[in-house]
Amino acid sequence: MALDQAYKKICVLGFGESGKALVKALLALKDEEGFEEIHLYPGSSPLKDRELVERLTKEGLSCFEERQEIQGHYDLAIVSPGISPFTDFYKSAKEHSDEIIGEIEFAYRISINPWLAITGTNGKTTTTSLIEHILQHAHRGAHAVGNIGPASVTKALELRQEGNSEDYLVAEVSSFQLFGCKHFKPKVAILLNITPDHVEWHQSLTHYINSKKKVFQNLDDESLGIINLDDENSHAIERELMLANKKLAFVSTKSSYDEGALYHISTLENSAWYEQGSLYIKQGNSIKELIACDELQIQGEHNYFNAMCAALCASYLGISLSEIQETLKTFKALEHRIEFVNRIDGVSFYNDSKATNVDAVLKALTAFPKKEIVLLVGGHDKMTDLAEFSYKAVRACKAVVCFGEAQERFLEALTQANKQEQDVSLAKAKNLKEALEVGKSLASSGDVVLLSPACSSFDEFSGYEERGRKFKEYVSEIAKISG
Repeated sequence: MALDQAYKKICVLGFGESGKALVKALLALKDEEGFEEIHLYPGSSPLKDRELVERLTKEGLSCFEERQEIQGHYDLAIVSPGISPFTDFYKSAKEHSDEIIGEIEFAYRISINPWLAITGTNGKTTTTSLIEHILQHAHRGAHAVGNIGPASVTKALELRQEGNSEDYLVAEVSSFQLFGCKHFKPKVAILLNITPDHVEWHQSLTHYINSKKKVFQNLDDESLGIINLDDENSHAIERELMLANKKLAFVSTKSSYDEGALYHISTLENSAWYEQGSLYIKQGNSIKELIACDELQIQGEHNYFNAMCAALCASYLGISLSEIQETLKTFKALEHRIEFVNRIDGVSFYNDSKATNVDAVLKALTAFPKKEIVLLVGGHDKMTDLAEFSYKAVRACKAVVCFGEAQERFLEALTQANKQEQDVSLAKAKNLKEALEVGKSLASSGDVVLLSPACSSFDEFSGYEERGRKFKEYVSEIAKISG
């Protein structure tokens, strides 16, 4: 399936994982699509993987190293998700190109497969993985792509070359990736939630919300949008979608304590909700129990919501309720997402390194009993507001240890919030290893030491994955010492 428009001269901005995948795909499609020139602008940082660039240059790539200004004219510019549209680098590409898009958009344009898209501030990875598992359990081809798994463009090209048009591409898509979308049209689009995050990239919460809602912009009569009735920002988008006559399904976890919400959601044609310890799903006039919450291996109210979204998606694709239920009962927590690590001297250690914003941490806290949590927070500060987070954290936790670059700001905010309660132990540490040692000293048998840092990891690690792996290594060292 060829692109519906001829592009002769193309440039790629950025040479991270997305940039590398894009360049490789463009070179692979060069003859088939008639690309004449493929240019790479890696950005201002020193070029990594020089050997790869040299090899790709032999295949037809032209690389313009350490340039922040685009030169010449291009039919198409494809921008890696890390490059904000408010940078001079992006603006220069836009000025010198007829069209500018992102990697997800290009992957969609070259693909021959149906797409499922999952976005939101938190819960994307769990919901994406869960949908992939449900489809695979039901013997449907499904591949998690985007922020997890291979780059979207890599898998889309692979399936195209195989002539496989039946498998689903289950895409975890960020606000960065959605910003660069124009024609992207998933068969099912899920918006989990919207809370302030990545404001430094988007420049405002409004821009961030506008990027998120682009996941719905091209839905047609054969597409389904799934949206969160509990989330204020998502609810506003829902009203826009209703006015545009989009086909929607709704999810809520409030119904167990709000009879009005329960009545409202139970009257909708496609919906799922939480009620008295179980999850329910409605399609048409049929209401059935989806699963009892204590049968799930992923706990916390946020995971109930993720499970319901995955179930509605799978059901819309024709997967039977029994197959969905079987997968929900066996699906386990992902690495770095409220992942049980070890139990030492009666204290349980959990790795939630993927919680890189305050909302993700607050959701994680709901998975454990109050006042039995020793929370480890810190790292590279995203400068988000800490007032609500601090207020809720001191009421949920037994102790909080602040570490890394962000330690002082977090400690100050938590200290202010703790003035009303004054029953939470607050401490600070230089780095993650020291934070774990302090946290262990503050915990008693039956407690949980939870790494859920609310920050990115770049002050000490290459990413949340390395941070999570190191945390598990440090816990293993403590276990050996404890015998």
